[in-house]
Amino acid sequence: LAVLGSTGSIGQSTLDLVRRFPGAFRIDLLVAGGRVDQLAKDIAEFRPARAIVASEEALSGLRHRLGVREGNFRWNDTELAAGSEAICS
Repeated sequence: LAVLGSTGSIGQSTLDLVRRFPGAFRIDLLVAGGRVDQLAKDIAEFRPARAIVASEEALSGLRHRLGVREGNFRWNDTELAAGSEAICS
């Protein structure tokens, strides 16, 4: 599944549904605006292939929250990116 707006109310409701049916769904992509604290928790729980935030500033905050060193754009197996172009690629 790709969850757009994953840190918002509908996105969080979607992730709650995924939690209720373990093994039935796989989260491949999480997209969020700037709520990096929530997104970092969701990345740690769901281990998506990609996580994308709206801006470079939010990406910097997400990398800091996950403990990712400067210049690295991966956390475990999750690729971290920013901007609308990253969603389309």
